[in-house]
Amino acid sequence: MEKSLVNMTLLLVQDDIDHILAEQPQKIQKQFTQCNLFPDLIAYVLSRIPNLYSVFASETVPEIKSHLLHESAERQLERENLIRQGIYLVLEKNLHKSIKSTPQNDSNETPSTPHPSSEKNSSAKNGEDSHHTPPRKSQNQIKPKSGLSQSIRPY
Repeated sequence: MEKSLVNMTLLLVQDDIDHILAEQPQKIQKQFTQCNLFPDLIAYVLSRIPNLYSVFASETVPEIKSHLLHESAERQLERENLIRQGIYLVLEKNLHKSIKSTPQNDSNETPSTPHPSSEKNSSAKNGEDSHHTPPRKSQNQIKPKSGLSQSIRPY
């Protein structure tokens, strides 16, 4: 007789997702189906709650309803709230992913402002006084004022 390890929490989450998504607007249901976002939502929820595993004989199918009798209302409510949060987070993540993958039209962009260094070069060419800061002295060029500080060397 062969045995199988079954994640009972996964079965509950899948069942709850079906019920909760049925309560959502048609647009959300359609987006979940078209983009195949169910695995993302399942992973989101399962990674945030404790999971319960059971061992079954290969021939038997686990009964979810018998397991519900042993679950606290608090845990069930937590799972349902995570599913509701996860629906919108997964949709938002998918939206950002689709925005990033969409190529942007460069012809509609406004011209960029010139780089500050190019402005300095053009003003210097025009005879204008550019604001030029002298180069900083390196640590080796700074001379100590007293004989005591000569023993301290920079790394």
